[in-house]
Amino acid sequence: MHNKKQTNTNKKTMYSRCSKCREMGHNSRGCKRDSWDAEEMKISYARVAKVALEANKQRVRAVAQGDESQVGIMTEVIDVRGRDGDVTFMTHDVVTAPVRPVQPVRPVANVAKKVPNSLVKIQELVFDHATELPDGLYKQLMDALVIKG
Repeated sequence: MHNKKQTNTNKKTMYSRCSKCREMGHNSRGCKRDSWDAEEMKISYARVAKVALEANKQRVRAVAQGDESQVGIMTEVIDVRGRDGDVTFMTHDVVTAPVRPVQPVRPVANVAKKVPNSLVKIQELVFDHATELPDGLYKQLMDALVIKG
């Protein structure tokens, strides 16, 4: 006997629809609808999906003609469960974030150009002659000449 723990391998079941009845939340292997109910639900879903598709097409046309009030709205099919447990498919308008054009990035000013040349020259001289300076003095000079960038 195998004592294998059964796990749901399809992690998308809450986001996918059953291919038999088109209800959200399970797949065809776990569908508890009889074939007649499943076929009726599938037909109902197809009708509502067609309405949603037409609404989305009409919205795209309106946006193309300049109606910006329709930007970022999409019609989806949702499942609504009644008190008796029956599922009804309905359309639902969802507002999504409108896509805005990306602003061009301005180049950052080069910080090195703002540092006086004399300071850079002094730092180079101190570095070049580091072996001739006592350790404490070298450290103090380099700390004083730090160029923050």
